Amino acid sequence: MNYFYSSLKSQVSSLKSQVSSLKSEASVSFLVFFCSLNCFSQSDNPVLSMDVEAVPVGTILSVDSLPIITDSTLFEVAMYVNLVDTTSIQEMEVKIGTTLGSSDVFNHTFSFDVVGSSSGGVAFLRDAYLVQLKLGQLMGMVNYYSQIRILRTNNLYSPITYFNR
Repeated sequence: MNYFYSSLKSQVSSLKSQVSSLKSEASVSFLVFFCSLNCFSQSDNPVLSMDVEAVPVGTILSVDSLPIITDSTLFEVAMYVNLVDTTSIQEMEVKIGTTLGSSDVFNHTFSFDVVGSSSGGVAFLRDAYLVQLKLGQLMGMVNYYSQIRILRTNNLYSPITYFNR
């Protein structure tokens, strides 16, 4: 009986140390997770993702009822930007061009959170962390490079985010 009791006591002690070890691992994991979330939200680049939507306007159809799209096709263009952080943003600078870094198709700077439209169908809309930038009707959207960068209220720019098609 004494042997059984000491064996059981030894097993309970072993289980207690394993539970204690798991608790410390869980708290370390939580701490690392919390720090990584906190550090991620402090990133220099608030842009999580960016996508461009280009819809042909008044498309001419071929004999097979397929749209004929050329460099002179007119597109209704919108840019969708998902942000990680919306604090301290002053402006969003958008460029679209035929080569990387160029702005021969479109170039505009949007004031952040100034909702509404201006001439040419250009508009700024925001719903929480999603920003929709309406860029109007543009040509040259068959093959293009687009970019966005953010000007912070401290007058520092974020890294440029690129998209090409």
